[in-house]
Amino acid sequence: MTSSWLALFLLATISWAQAPQPDGAGLEPGVLPDRWLTASPRCMEMEEFYVHEYNPNFYMLRQSPCTDYEKPFIYVIFGSERSCGTPGRATPARGKRWTG
Repeated sequence: MTSSWLALFLLATISWAQAPQPDGAGLEPGVLPDRWLTASPRCMEMEEFYVHEYNPNFYMLRQSPCTDYEKPFIYVIFGSERSCGTPGRATPARGKRWTG
C-alpha cells in the first residue's frame, strides 16, 4: 500500500514539474543558430571557438571541429552580480593552456 502511494506521489510530482509554466518558468527566450559550422579542409583559417549569443545573459561556445572532433560546448550564463560557466569537455586548442 505504501509503495502505491509513493508511486502515485512521484507520478504527480513529475507530471506537475513538466507542465508548461505561464511565464516560461522564468527563462528568457533566445535564438539558436541556424547551423553550426563543420570541419573544413582549411583548419588554420577557422576560429578555435564559435560564440553564439542565445540571449544577453546566455552564451554558447562551441569548439572547432578542427581542434576536437567531438565539437564540445561551453555554456556561459551571466547574472546581475555573477557569471557561471560550464566547461563541459572542451579542451585547450592548438597547444594553448586553460587559465583561470
